[in-house]
Amino acid sequence: TCAMRGPGAFECACTGHFAGPTCGVCAEGYAGANCESCAAGAHLEDGVCALNRTINACQLQTGTVWGSPGEALTLSASVSTGDMSAAGRQPGVDGRICWREAAIAWPIVYGDLTCANASYVVDQAAGERYAATLSFPKIGLFKFVAAFSGNGGTTWTACDPDGIATATMKPGTATIYNVDNGGFEAIDSPLDRWVADLGLDVEAETDRVHSGGRSVRLTRVSTVNADTDFTAAPIAVAAGKSYTVSMWFLDTDPNARANVVYAFYDAADAPVGATSFGGVYTADQASWQNITRVVVAPTGATRVRISTRIYQQSGGTATGGAVILDDVGLIAAP
Repeated sequence: TCAMRGPGAFECACTGHFAGPTCGVCAEGYAGANCESCAAGAHLEDGVCALNRTINACQLQTGTVWGSPGEALTLSASVSTGDMSAAGRQPGVDGRICWREAAIAWPIVYGDLTCANASYVVDQAAGERYAATLSFPKIGLFKFVAAFSGNGGTTWTACDPDGIATATMKPGTATIYNVDNGGFEAIDSPLDRWVADLGLDVEAETDRVHSGGRSVRLTRVSTVNADTDFTAAPIAVAAGKSYTVSMWFLDTDPNARANVVYAFYDAADAPVGATSFGGVYTADQASWQNITRVVVAPTGATRVRISTRIYQQSGGTATGGAVILDDVGLIAAP
């Protein structure tokens, strides 16, 4: 459709995928007599022929994630192409997050992985990225990588937290735990499925979390150690099987420290052996620290209770010290 713009001057608006001053050529990315096919160097994306892009950099931004079986988790990655200088959505680029329970070996065989499409998103807190929401089906450890294609999925470039994946790649890790409210995401109360001794003040924490949107702040208000335990609901175990008890702590208070505690019980809820208060204690530092203990369920044990105890730190005040706890898990050995 053309219109005169002045003596000897006109302007045309092209229909379909035609282009040029008189609509005599195909638009970029299209070919064929009627400009209905994708040209060489282009591919079909969402019903449109997009130019192929070269993936020259990408990075898995979510290197570790914690959750419960079936919980919706968001994993993200970044990407850039050699022929794109502007920020924003990369036309012609497809992204996905791929995972499996077994180790991911190089070269990656994507047919052996479960993949979820990653969409371009932007928000004030996280910035520009490609993100996928997925869930892991059961308790255990899972590995994942991000992958991007600039040619419609003909080839894929994988990336780990260090960048484009190579033979020395380090996939991300998802830890899926079976402790009820182990991430303290319950909106009603951080005490949901947990029991606190009278010597603890328990508060939900939203500013400092290891993952998700909540953690729990445990403040020591008693001078008696036996009154400062925070204990999860009982968890079923199999006698003779090995388990890893895992807790994430943020300890920046010189007046308190914490450790991992466990106790086994039989079907009649009678103790099997003594409660173990040993292991490593938290240290004052600005970053989150993971404390684990490998335990073997003794003969006759059917359940375990795991907890943390908040102690007075040497040289600190007897009460008032606090430690933040998040992402508590019990993971059975393969």
